[in-house]
Amino acid sequence: MIYLGVKWTLSGFAKVTIGAGEATKGMLAAAVKSPVKGPSGDAVYPWFNDMINSILPHAQGMSVLIS
Repeated sequence: MIYLGVKWTLSGFAKVTIGAGEATKGMLAAAVKSPVKGPSGDAVYPWFNDMINSILPHAQGMSVLIS
């Protein structure tokens, strides 16, 4: 149990210090590029895409929050 806690802490620390901002930015950009579409071909959750577009410039900060 302690081993898993140490591994989890070290990987989280590496994400914060090294930075996973590019990975987060890529994930958010892919979500905006191909949104969930309904049977009619329209985006099912347009509010979600708007939210992601507003978060995208702050990908580095989101990476720290996620870590």
